[in-house]
Amino acid sequence: MEPVILDENVLMELEKFNLHSIDLKYNNLNTFSKAYLKHRGSSCIVPYVDKNTIIMVKQWRYAIGNYTLEIPSGTKEKLETSIQCAKRELREETGYDSKNIEFISETYTAPGYSSEICSVFTAKELFLSPLKPDLDEHIEIINIKIRNIPDLIKQGKILDQMSITSLLMVSKFLGK
Repeated sequence: MEPVILDENVLMELEKFNLHSIDLKYNNLNTFSKAYLKHRGSSCIVPYVDKNTIIMVKQWRYAIGNYTLEIPSGTKEKLETSIQCAKRELREETGYDSKNIEFISETYTAPGYSSEICSVFTAKELFLSPLKPDLDEHIEIINIKIRNIPDLIKQGKILDQMSITSLLMVSKFLGK
């Protein structure tokens, strides 16, 4: 049975998401409060250099205080569609655009505390078309052989869950 929403308030408005508080009741018995991030959504994209190689980016992530190896991704701007976001992130983070972008699927990033849903795309037939990166993005572009991805995940070199999920989706759906 779904809970009844008794009240919901915006606690804080931030650039990419808002912090909400929500009061709920199950079966007219237990009342409880939860906080969650109301997020506008995001996109990520697996860019293929060729059938055996993809581009990943190494960048500093301040929330974990470390570098990550991940596929290009980011939050949608206001009024931006998922595919527009994916194309923008591809250009900002790798300097490439694509003649062939394909939607794969969507996935919630952390449904226990966030409404963020991420759209997953692939990009083929890349061509140079750089956009200026965000001020906090200091990115190293790394070509990765697809055959090495499972080992990089097992070795803990790819830890970003959106990258892992997207790479697994792409390999499953596209047989790559």
